[in-house]
Amino acid sequence: AGAIALDSGASPTASQIVLKAGGLGALAFFSQAAGSQQILFDLYRSGGAYIAAYATCAMINESPGCLNIYGWQGQTVGQALNYTGSGMAMLRFNLTTGLIDYYNNKALQGFGFAPIYETISLLNLSSAVGTTGFLVSGSTPPAGDYGITVYMTVASAGSGTVTLTITFTDPSAARTLTYPISLSGGAGVISFLVPVVSNGSGISYAVAYAPTGAVNIKLTLERTA
Repeated sequence: AGAIALDSGASPTASQIVLKAGGLGALAFFSQAAGSQQILFDLYRSGGAYIAAYATCAMINESPGCLNIYGWQGQTVGQALNYTGSGMAMLRFNLTTGLIDYYNNKALQGFGFAPIYETISLLNLSSAVGTTGFLVSGSTPPAGDYGITVYMTVASAGSGTVTLTITFTDPSAARTLTYPISLSGGAGVISFLVPVVSNGSGISYAVAYAPTGAVNIKLTLERTA
C-alpha cells in the first residue's frame, strides 16, 4: 500500500525518474530491463543516450550477476556522456562469488581486494613468544592462499638474535620457516612478504628470544586466494 509503481514498457529510452535542484544536477533512476537497473548521479538517460548534468558524474548499475560502479570526469553539461574522453573509474562486485573482481578498469584475480584477517604488533619485545595461531574472526584460517607481511626492527641493541618462526601445513606437508634478526648494533631492520598455502589446519608464529636487547615485530595476515 502506498507504493509508487512506474512501468514505461519494454525498451525504454529515458530515465523514469529524474530529480533536480533549481534545474541543476540530477539524481535519476533508470529501469532498462530485468537484470539492468541503474541509479545515475549528475547523469540521466534521454533519447537513448546518457546526458551529463555536471562535469563529474557517476552510475551504480546492476547487470546480470554483477553490481557495477562507474565514475567519469571532464564532461560537458547537457551533452551526451563522453565515455573515453576523460578518465573513467570502475568497480565491479560479483554477486555470484561475493568478491570485487574488477577495479580501476583492471580485472582482479583471486580475492580481488585481499582482506586483512589479523594484525599482530609485538613492541619492545624482550621475551620469547610461544607458538600462537593466527585467527580469522576467532577461528582457524580456512584453507587457501595467504600472504604474511613481516616487519622486524631492533628496538634496543643487545646480543645474539631474535628468530621469528612461521609454521603451517600446505596440501603436501608441514612447513617451518625461520627468520632471524641480529640485536647487535641496534639499527637492524628487515621486511618481507611470506606467501603461504594452507590446508586449513592453521597458520602460526613463534619468537625465540636472544639474551639481551628488544625487538619490534609486526605481522599482517592477508587472504589472497
